[in-house]
Amino acid sequence: MKKTTVSALLVSLTLFGTTFAWDPYPGFYLGDSRRAVSNGFEVGVTLTKPFDNVRWAAVGNIGVIASSKLLFTYGLNMVYNLRPYSRVIPYVLAGIGGDIGENNFYLGANVGAGIKFFIAPDWMYSLQTRYIWYGDRGSDWLIAGILDIPVGDSKKVLDIDGDGVPNYLDESPDTPRGAKVDVKGNFLGMNLNINFATDSDVVADSYYGDLRDFAEYLRNHRDQKIEIQGHTDDMLAKPDVNLDLSFRRATSVAKILTGTFNVPADQLSVNGYGSTRPLVANDSDENRSMNRRIEAVLMK
Repeated sequence: MKKTTVSALLVSLTLFGTTFAWDPYPGFYLGDSRRAVSNGFEVGVTLTKPFDNVRWAAVGNIGVIASSKLLFTYGLNMVYNLRPYSRVIPYVLAGIGGDIGENNFYLGANVGAGIKFFIAPDWMYSLQTRYIWYGDRGSDWLIAGILDIPVGDSKKVLDIDGDGVPNYLDESPDTPRGAKVDVKGNFLGMNLNINFATDSDVVADSYYGDLRDFAEYLRNHRDQKIEIQGHTDDMLAKPDVNLDLSFRRATSVAKILTGTFNVPADQLSVNGYGSTRPLVANDSDENRSMNRRIEAVLMK
């Protein structure tokens, strides 16, 4: 039963590994004489799943110990990153772990600590020590060096706002998703991705969630002055009609940000540019849809 449980754990970690960082490690294993396991070397891989709050992550590990016996090791831990936005990140961990041999199964409590540091923009190296306690069966230590090359979802721990600037270089690690930033991660502007019905300036309720998130960012950065810009395609023949429509749409968005989500009014200005600033040529329905937009732009 115990082996079946551990096998299921390892299979689960493998199946869900597509959203994890696969981090190979070599380590030195300090065995306990009460378990008839001598010191030796361990090699394996950790599978890291960061949460939206990147201070926390779930980490599984599987490996092999070469000592007086050949053992397969496993573990599942919660990791807390003490300084997730810095170049050097200390962390602590706790969970369960153990090993499986030919005729034995050990399951114990894991506690440990380590420190991660960047060796490249997307690569980290971690030095970790982990204590595995088996009660009256004894205990073991693992000292490991872990190469962290995150992929996919696991990159959250390196770049919390997804702007392409690593946290330790990011002067503003809370910019909204999809924002344009400078080389230091500071907000420059973004498309608010709001579509309107033809000749209408009414913002649909479905966009309020994203506007609420953007308003929270603005309230946290009172020093930033933002212009809400309205843009249209060229379907309407008269330029002044396009200008008026784009201004009304931008005004509607600004009123929601200030009136509903409490962004200070003096933080925003409004302008309508009609069809004078297209992103792409107005030569297809798809391109016209891209040009009908509301942008929030940092005023310098």
